[in-house]
Order: sequence, then C-alpha cells, then structure tokens
Amino acid sequence: MKEWPKIFENAQVGDEVYCRMRGDGVIIAVNRGNALPIECAFNDGIDSNEYYLFDGRIYNNSPEPLLFYRKDDERYLTERPEPEKEIDWKEWEGKEIEVFNSGSITKEKRILYKYKPSLCRPFICYDSEKTNVLFTWEKAVLIEEQKEPEIDWSRVPEDTKVRVSDLKDRIDKQDIELFMGYFPKLEYPFWVFSDSDKESAHGYSFCKLAEPCKPEWDKK
Repeated sequence: MKEWPKIFENAQVGDEVYCRMRGDGVIIAVNRGNALPIECAFNDGIDSNEYYLFDGRIYNNSPEPLLFYRKDDERYLTERPEPEKEIDWKEWEGKEIEVFNSGSITKEKRILYKYKPSLCRPFICYDSEKTNVLFTWEKAVLIEEQKEPEIDWSRVPEDTKVRVSDLKDRIDKQDIELFMGYFPKLEYPFWVFSDSDKESAHGYSFCKLAEPCKPEWDKK
C-alpha cells in the first residue's frame, strides 16, 4: 500500500483543516500517543468529532487521505501554513476582537477588557450586552479591517477609563487613568487623574479609550 506523507506530524491545536467528507474544520486536539492522534471538529452541523492519522487518513487501510490543511479559501494544502505574526494582545485592550474556545469553530465578537497570558483562558472580555459583566476565552483572532472610532471627546464623561501619552506610539503601553476633560485650546488638551485624586490631574497630547466606546461618544 502506498505510504502517504505525514503532513500533520507538526500540527497544532487551532490549525484550520479541510476534509473531503465533512468540509471546513479545525484541529482541537493532538494526542501523539493515540492510534488516531488528530482530533477535528467541523462546521457541518454534525455533533461529533473525527479522528485522523498524521497522514490525513481516517484509518490505516484507507486508500487515500481525507484531511488537508486550509488557509482562507485555499483547501487541499499538504503543508502546514506559516503561522500568523504574533500579536501583542495588550495593544488590543478596549477594542473589539473575535474570541472562541477549544472544541468550537464559532467565533464571537467581544470587547477585550484585559489580556492575561498566565491564565488558561487569557482573553477577558466584556459580555455582549452588559459592560459590567466579564467572561474569559481561550483563543482570539483579529477582526479584519477594524477601524478606530472617531471620538467626540467633548461628549466623553468624567471618570471614563483612558490611556494618555505625549507620544502617540507609546500610548498603548501606559497605565489606565481616569478622564477629567478635553480642553482643545490648551497645549496639552487631554486631562486625566489617578483614582479619585483630582489634584494629581495632568494634561497630555494624546488620549485613547481603555473601555468600550459608547455610541453617543462617536462623532458618527
């Protein structure tokens, strides 16, 4: 019998795949000690996972592989696609991302509150309806063509959580402060304070929300 290349020998959880029989799916587990080490979930509506050999066949006597890698619209890939560039998720706090857990191929849009890489579920996100309720998620991807909202800072209320800096490219690395007000005629128009100490207020050149933007703050 023909020997097929073991294209999934270096597979990782989260790799996107395509099966001739079940369509698009994702690898949800790699159990190297098992007879069928590659476990996949699919979006065909069937509530059961499938298991494969490293060469993509479903059992040793299968005539040919059924499973392949996929990327975007490309299917039947016989090499693992290059991993995406590592994302600094700290920079996406306060922005909308897509999150999901292992075993699921359905992604949900959520606002990222905090990224804690030490946790099993490092993506701490606001609930879709209530901004005072938080949930944790295992994995995340960026939303394509995501754009920053255009904010009318005169509408942003006091005590809103923000980040400020005099250098625009450093703003994501700053600690969260509380917004005091926007004074466009001043050299440093964005004024903030720490905790409840308004006497510590300072002005800065640039300001960025550290919590979800409410519709009434958007210029649109």
